[in-house]
Amino acid sequence: MADNIPPRPNNEQAETGRDSLGSRKPPFSNLPNGLVLRPANPTDQAFIESLYASTRDDLRLIDGEREFVESIIDMQYRAQTQGYGTTVLQAAQQAASTIKAPVSLSVATANLMAKQLYSRLGFRTEESSEMYERMI
Repeated sequence: MADNIPPRPNNEQAETGRDSLGSRKPPFSNLPNGLVLRPANPTDQAFIESLYASTRDDLRLIDGEREFVESIIDMQYRAQTQGYGTTVLQAAQQAASTIKAPVSLSVATANLMAKQLYSRLGFRTEESSEMYERMI
């Protein structure tokens, strides 16, 4: 794995925006300690799924068999970015609008992807704590 770590750029490379081969450096290549960001590729998929599952302790609170809970986590991961959340929330907003009721939700403060979705749909933070935000 250490063989895949790119050499740390020298000062000239950092100033010119080019790597040691003269190629244009990717965005965010000037991170500390030689870290470099790159787009995900298909070989990263197992790691990304495992990382996602490891962060969903909230879903592990579901009262059910472990295999069932893990399937829910897997299903939720695969549904992300498919537009399902947007569709469901817009339907809830339409239904609430017809009876003039607000729609509110709670989101983990660290869940930036969900917070971006909610903001795009017009939700604004009403209350916040260290762990969660209440949006309406």
